[in-house]
Amino acid sequence: MSSVAIWRAGVTAALLALAAAVPLTSNATLVHVGVFVLMYVGMAVSWNIFSGFSGYISLGYAIFFGSGLYTVAIFTKHLNLAGSVVFAFLPVGAVVAGLIAIPVGLIALRVRRHTFV
Repeated sequence: MSSVAIWRAGVTAALLALAAAVPLTSNATLVHVGVFVLMYVGMAVSWNIFSGFSGYISLGYAIFFGSGLYTVAIFTKHLNLAGSVVFAFLPVGAVVAGLIAIPVGLIALRVRRHTFV
């Protein structure tokens, strides 16, 4: 490994550690706003990767995005959780979105013609 690669890995690890410590040290409002900012950034990046490079207009991914986040919201509401504990339920939201995506994907892969959007 070159010294530049080692330096980049060190800086990346330090930034990830700093990002992981922010929810533990800041107030709940900043964490709440930060979660929404990162959520919308992730959605915008995924839309850019698909629609920006391919030219297709697809809104189907929003179903999986929304179902995963809705699952996390239901869990945190019914369990009365707040703060950084919410992040523990993100994998649950990903599993639910995946379970919804499997049958939709199986159907979409078998369809012919212009049924993409």
